[in-house]
Amino acid sequence: MAKALAVFFLVAISFANYVAGHFYVDSLNGSGSPLRPIASYIGGENSPVSGDKIEREEVVCNAARPFNAFASRLTVAAGDTVTMHWTITEGSREPIGSAHYGPCHVYIGQGLKPGGWTKIFETTPDNSNDWCTNIIAKNNNNYRVKIPSFLAPGDYVLRVQLVALHVAEASGGAEFYVRCMDIRVTGSGAEKPPFEVKIPGAWNRNTPGVLFNLYTVSNPGNGAQYKGKYPSWGGKLWTGGAGLIGTITRTTTTTTSKAPSAAATTTTTRTTTTTIIIVSSTTKAATSPSPTRCAAN
Repeated sequence: MAKALAVFFLVAISFANYVAGHFYVDSLNGSGSPLRPIASYIGGENSPVSGDKIEREEVVCNAARPFNAFASRLTVAAGDTVTMHWTITEGSREPIGSAHYGPCHVYIGQGLKPGGWTKIFETTPDNSNDWCTNIIAKNNNNYRVKIPSFLAPGDYVLRVQLVALHVAEASGGAEFYVRCMDIRVTGSGAEKPPFEVKIPGAWNRNTPGVLFNLYTVSNPGNGAQYKGKYPSWGGKLWTGGAGLIGTITRTTTTTTSKAPSAAATTTTTRTTTTTIIIVSSTTKAATSPSPTRCAAN
């Protein structure tokens, strides 16, 4: 009996330590109302998506019962910076992380179950010189995300994923910490997102960056060491500009007549085709915007 109890307590302690390393978003701009539900352990909302589930619907919003209802929408203006607060357990002030180093990606979609997503923000060693996990921990567990100033008004689903890579050297080992939030965007933006990233579908267990060995450097917690070494994945970052939306073909006909003799006339027809690229009036033509990056404070 005593031996059985000892084993039970060891298992319980190990489970508690395992769970304590996990984390989740518990508020958006200080409110829990916009958050969609997520799967949870008993007593805490911090169950990541891993294994074959990162290729299934569980990775969309990490919901125990996905897509069954909208949350309350938080109104934000295009160009605003919103704050996602992360925690280990309710009320905890302990910094997140515990060696769960990895990047963050933020997407927007529309509808109860979006058919496509657009990546609007990301934090990687290339654009922030560190892992997203470290940046969040250094900012009191806050992750600040800028809503594009050119985004058209409307109701959107805001989706964040922090991908922990501490066991990602094995296929399916990456842990996706995901949360979806409902927002209403106001303002004078005029560009509609392309919604071309399919989730699930944009990655699998063996996609470079999802499958990744952290331990090729002496200190995997130093994100700067991975600059130029950690691959980009999860769809292209949308930086605005509608780009090519159509073509017009114009045909010009030139007729030339020759009369070598009074009895014969030769007519030559030349056709010139001009293709015009149509770009929306809101496209930024002068310069290309720099990639979005996490705010430093």
